[in-house]
Amino acid sequence: GMIGELHFHMKEVAFRSMCQAGDLGDRMDWVNATIRLAEAGAKVADSVTGLRSGQRPEGPNARSRAKR
Repeated sequence: GMIGELHFHMKEVAFRSMCQAGDLGDRMDWVNATIRLAEAGAKVADSVTGLRSGQRPEGPNARSRAKR
């Protein structure tokens, strides 16, 4: 659901706002916001893939309540 929500926001809000922006600086801000949304969607997708495959989280930000 989260990936779909990010996709919708990119397509329906960021892209349309970027197209309607008259100032180049505003347009670039929308482009950068869209890139950040795409990066967030990729991180969410990567996390979901890890959960579905049954891999244990690793790294400094990994959280798990299971005893290791």
